[in-house]
Amino acid sequence: SVKREIEAKEKLGVLNEKLEIANRQISEFAAFASHEIRTPATVLRGVSADALEGDFGPLSPVIRDKMQKFYIESGDIIDLVFMYLEKSKGELGQMHYDFTPFDMKDMLKGIVRDFQPNAEQQGVVLTDITQNDDTYGLSADQGKLRQVFRNIVGNAVKFTPKGGSVTA
Repeated sequence: SVKREIEAKEKLGVLNEKLEIANRQISEFAAFASHEIRTPATVLRGVSADALEGDFGPLSPVIRDKMQKFYIESGDIIDLVFMYLEKSKGELGQMHYDFTPFDMKDMLKGIVRDFQPNAEQQGVVLTDITQNDDTYGLSADQGKLRQVFRNIVGNAVKFTPKGGSVTA
């Protein structure tokens, strides 16, 4: 009957409102948790970078290898946390883009340097194509673009069979 249909639509409306509130709370929690995890992960990455640069004295080859893996994996964790944080911000309507001029060549060289130990460990040749004198200047959100290229290069290294090559 018409009365039941109206009651059903009202119930659906109430449920829909509750669902929207729950989704917003989940996004707010994810944004908060991501922010709280990112800070210590960044500190861990910084300490491992300091160790690799020799700030704490010489490292044995085994410890250097482990520290390189730790450095790369901590970067991956930071990227993952950043991705969740950005997703939550997007859902909350708080997405921000920071368009600044930069040389993409420098960014790509850093990404290749970061993934070189993983590639070597997996028997994959990782080649940097930016070894010329050209510059790749552009204006973009460098952090978001770095995240995209880290995902691409990381997946390429991860899924390339031993003996294969990746050019970035």
